[in-house]
Amino acid sequence: MRFINTRLSVIFLLALAGCASKNDLDYLRYDVEQMSTRFSKVEKDLGTLRSETKDGLEKNLKGLQTDMETIRKGAADLQANLEAMKVDMQVVSGKLDDAALAAKKPADELALLRDDMERRFAAVEERLGKLEKGFEEQKKATVAATEKTPETLYQKGLETFKNGDPQKAREFLAKFIELYPAHELAANAHYWLGETYYAEKKYDQAVL
Repeated sequence: MRFINTRLSVIFLLALAGCASKNDLDYLRYDVEQMSTRFSKVEKDLGTLRSETKDGLEKNLKGLQTDMETIRKGAADLQANLEAMKVDMQVVSGKLDDAALAAKKPADELALLRDDMERRFAAVEERLGKLEKGFEEQKKATVAATEKTPETLYQKGLETFKNGDPQKAREFLAKFIELYPAHELAANAHYWLGETYYAEKKYDQAVL
């Protein structure tokens, strides 16, 4: 609006000074009228925008207030439920304490019985351990006594070779030949000793 007033002031000053022609004045008047029309339209649009903005804000504010009331009500309901749950938990806790006290006596008796059974099992396991140890010693003594016979030593070397362990078989056969060089199985022991070398592809030693 200030701009329009300024233009009008300029027109009047030019007219007074005699510097403007009639066409110039008409053009300026038309220009001022057009600008005044545009300015009125802008003011109208601004008024409409203000009205719509105000209505939208009021509507949003009402919706926000409604949402806040809903949230407050939900919070109040949740608080009430929490209080009820606390009461229920206290009741359950009391019942658990009562049940624990009632079960404590049988639990103590059960613990004593378990300790007694564990002691008995430990004694039985100790006796079994002694028996197993004695059995193993007797077994070793029996095996040692059996291996002292030349036939058993020879047979062990032969079986070991047939089971796929030529090196271990060679140890048994070599021991047999060392201990019983004049035994009737000594020749067979030499033969199978050569077979152990042959199985390992040690042909020179096998020939010897």
